[in-house]
Amino acid sequence: ITIEYSTVPTATAVSWVPENQTFNGDLKFMYTQCEAIHCRSIAPLQDSPGIKSTYNATLRVEAPYVAIASALLVKQTDIPSSNGIIKVYEYAQKIPVPTYLLALVAGHIEYKSAGKRAGVYAEPKILNQSADELIEIDSFMNIIEKVLVPYAWGVYNVIIMPPSFPYGGMENPYLTFVSPSIIIGDRSSSYVVAHEICHSWFGNQITNRNWSHFWLNEGFTRYSERLIIRKLYGETKYTCQCRIGMYDLRDVINNFYSQNKQAVSYTHLRAHETSLHLVCRLLLEKKK
Repeated sequence: ITIEYSTVPTATAVSWVPENQTFNGDLKFMYTQCEAIHCRSIAPLQDSPGIKSTYNATLRVEAPYVAIASALLVKQTDIPSSNGIIKVYEYAQKIPVPTYLLALVAGHIEYKSAGKRAGVYAEPKILNQSADELIEIDSFMNIIEKVLVPYAWGVYNVIIMPPSFPYGGMENPYLTFVSPSIIIGDRSSSYVVAHEICHSWFGNQITNRNWSHFWLNEGFTRYSERLIIRKLYGETKYTCQCRIGMYDLRDVINNFYSQNKQAVSYTHLRAHETSLHLVCRLLLEKKK
């Protein structure tokens, strides 16, 4: 079955960032954020996490823009035009993923290696600083692979988003979105990337059937992230992160659930996440 469709610039998944809100200030920046239910605005797909698919994407932009997708780059060609050069990028996502992981980006973007299997995309003005800040990505991956199964995606790339990006991170395969707020010079917030890496197993590969069970994604991911922190930074930082999580749960219960019944789903997410962490820790210690 072939479905022909078109979208509109006002699609809810798409954000258009003007030049004066970018780091370089010379080109616009465009990105998509499909989680949780916005993929439907750019593709004829159902926004349920249990529905997965592969995809191919052909992206065309005028130079010097660069276009990236949450997939592997298969081919890139330059086509002369009356306005200059049209850059054509062909991407292929061969591993079935939930629709909320379909991601597209275009802007003034460059790439720099951050390890054997990792790299960083960013605007030129912040590229070197960002790559240095995230140089531990390989270490994160090596640690968690010893606990889980081998990483299935081959390479792990991060893109530093414009300051207006409203989340800490988004685990799109091959193209994790990260807030520039974690690039602070001392690598103290790099655990955000450790969390997104762990989503490569929990969420991207093994996915909750529907949004009611989203806590499974976050619960197993949070536990795996803290295993990385424990191995790399020691017991003190690990314990600190666990306590912060517990205090966060208490704040949610005290400040939201008691006042607003609509907060019950988020409360359940944090409660399940914390309970899952305790269960996994007990099982791991029993195994030792």
